[in-house]
Formats: sequence, structure tokens, C-alpha cells
Amino acid sequence: MADARETAVRALMSVDQGAWSDLTLSAAIKKARLDPRDAALCTALCTGVLQNRALLDHYILSYSSLRMNKIAPYVLNVLRVGIYQIAFMDRIPHSAAVNTAVTMIRRSQNPRAAGFANAVLRRVSENAENLPKPDARDRVAYLSTLYSHPKWFVKYLLKRLGDGAEAVLAADNAVPPMTARVNRLKGNVIDAIALLEQDGVRSLPHPYLPDALNLLGSGSVEALRAFCAGLITIQDAASQLDVLALSPQPGEKVLDMCAAPGGKTFFMAAQMANRGRITACDIHEHRLGLIRSGAQRLGVEIADPVRADGTVFHPEWEGQFDRVLVDAPCSGMGIIRKKPEIRYKDPAEIAKLPDIQKKILTNAVRYCKPGGTLVYSTCSVMQAENEDVVRDRLAAHPELVPQDFTLPSGIASQDGMLTLWPGQHETDGFFISKFTKRTF
Repeated sequence: MADARETAVRALMSVDQGAWSDLTLSAAIKKARLDPRDAALCTALCTGVLQNRALLDHYILSYSSLRMNKIAPYVLNVLRVGIYQIAFMDRIPHSAAVNTAVTMIRRSQNPRAAGFANAVLRRVSENAENLPKPDARDRVAYLSTLYSHPKWFVKYLLKRLGDGAEAVLAADNAVPPMTARVNRLKGNVIDAIALLEQDGVRSLPHPYLPDALNLLGSGSVEALRAFCAGLITIQDAASQLDVLALSPQPGEKVLDMCAAPGGKTFFMAAQMANRGRITACDIHEHRLGLIRSGAQRLGVEIADPVRADGTVFHPEWEGQFDRVLVDAPCSGMGIIRKKPEIRYKDPAEIAKLPDIQKKILTNAVRYCKPGGTLVYSTCSVMQAENEDVVRDRLAAHPELVPQDFTLPSGIASQDGMLTLWPGQHETDGFFISKFTKRTF
């Protein structure tokens, strides 16, 4: 049975090959049969390394006799895990971090690297209170290393936000709150707080969402009675604000074009008091199963899961829906704090997404009734996926009219568009745009 550190390294190796960290971690922890304490340590190590990889590599280079490309991948990840413990975790003795790392390498396929690793780790340990800082003369390189974000993304944020860019980078590396939406179909906030307290879980009212709670020290959410009873569901504030912008009403016919795993569909059903009909689409059949199971747990009766490709036009849906939500497939560059490896995406791959997003939005316009409402959103903060897509479709569809909106806490759109930023709005990074369709 592997220990927490070994399991973290193996998970990091899988992420390096393109796996998602959350799925990989869950599978690795289960396979290693880690107890809750070791599982928590493993998760902290893996997440911490992904959030701080460039900075950890800066420390390695500062004390290494080898270039990065000369260090074997397994050895490199062992070093990162070891240095993360020294630099960021107060409760782990430096000697334990060093000795465990060296032992892991000695047992690996590259045992001769143990001496090299020992030397690097001991130098880091000796200088733990005064580790070398990145060179601040180049602001892009400095922020890129300090917060472990790619230079292209740092440049983008600096151009877009100026001095506000650093707050977003820091928020990406912070632990996000676990936000639960209280399901009005099953009860109210008071009911949810009471049931959570029975399981020893503290909660705080969300700063501006009346039906949301931030959970403190919840452990496995799926085991909580409030979750099992369908009284709460985990949903970031940005996702909830997206539904509030659409503002579905009881009795309406609504289309959720990219619905799985179903969070927005479920919230719309609650807003509609389970009256009306929501067609909830996804391209993958197995993801429709998530919508079905979630709807059953939450008491959602008006969701109709349908397998459909958003880029393919369905003529039977033309002009049929009062409201249409397009939470489009995107780069995910707004949810780095939830999935830290997203920051390492190839920008060339991101550049392919707007064509797909435009196709989906074009179909959404056709599905919306004259006089109806349409919301286009992404969990990205990239202008090419957001404002540029919207402006392109506005030019192509004169029947679309931007509609300004104001959300809780006074968060307001401009020209019908709004970007939510980590570190500013207490949400994931998110883009929301709203339109009405002319009746002419």
C-alpha cells in the first residue's frame, strides 16, 4: 500500500500526461487505500504542487547541478513534492520531507539520482527561511514564476486588468470556498443549517446570495444528510448568478443547451417552482445520467434530459423556447482555482474553441422564441471566447438585442456583458451575457 507522498507523485505523473487532477487523485487514493488523514495530505500535496509548480522549479534550479530537462520526470515530481512540504507546510518536519523523498527515489528505477535529490532538498531545507525570490525586474516573468501561471496568460491579465491582475493570480492559488446552494424545492436555509450542524458541519451565509452557504470543514459532502436529502447541492456562486441572469419563470419552456452535470438545470427548476419544462442537453449519454440522478435527489420534476450536439441544428426546436441558456464548452481558464492544471493548457487548443462556441450560439438564437431571452456564458475569462464571440454573433443576428442586468451585491453588466473575476467577486472566473430576441 503506497503512502500519501508516493500516491501524490503518481497522480502528478498522470496529470503530466494529460489526466484531470480531481479524477486522477480520487482513483489513486482509492487504489492506495489511504485513510482520511493520508488522503487529505495526498490531495494537499498534489494540488499544492500544481498550483506552485513554476515556483518550485525555480527553487530546484537555484540549487540543482542539472538543467530541468536532464532530471527524470519521476525524480522531478518527487523533488517538487518534497520542496512543497518544506516551503509551504508548517506541520511537516523538513527532515521527514527530505528523507521520505530520498527513500522514494532509492526505490525507483533511477536509484542513482538519490544523492542528487538529497543534495537539492537539503539546500532548500537549509535556506527555507530565505528561499531565492524570482527576479522582479521583468514583471511578466516575476508574476509567472511567483504564481505559477504561463507567461501568455499573465500578459493577458496585465493587459486586461493592469494592477488588478495579481489579485486574480493569487486567488487562483488560494483555497476556494465550498459553496452550497440550498434547494428551495426541499426546504430553506434554516433547515439546511440545522441538518448540517447535526453532522458537525459549520456553515456561513454567502456574502450576497440568500440561498447559498459556504461550508467549513465538510469532509465528504456526499455523506452529509443535507446532501443525501437533496436539501443542498454544491454549486459555485458564478454558476448561480448565471441562472439569476437568465431569470426563468414558472410555467416557461426553457432550453439548457450544455446542461451536464446539471447544476444550472436544477437551480432553474427551483426558480420555476417545478412548473414548466426544461430540456437539458448533453452530447454524451453517460453525462445525461448525472442529470437524471441529480434531479431525483433534488426533487426536480421538470427536467427532460436529451442527448443532443449543440453544434447541430434541430429544426423541431426552432422558435420553441421562452428562455435559452448556453453555458458553452470553453477553455476553463476561469476555474483554475478548482482545477489548477488548466493553467497549463496549450493556447493553440484554446484558439479552436470560438468557432464551436459561435455554432452553438447561432443555434441557440434560432431556438429562442421572438421576444424570448437568451444567456450565453462560459467559465473562461478569455475575451476571444466571450466578448469576441458575442460581438461576432450580434453582427450576424440583428434580431439579438443586448440586455443589461444587475445581479445580487450590485454586480452589473455593461452592454449586456459581465465578467466575474476570482479575487474580486468571490466566484470562479465566469462570463455572462444576456439578450432578448426581437419580435419583428
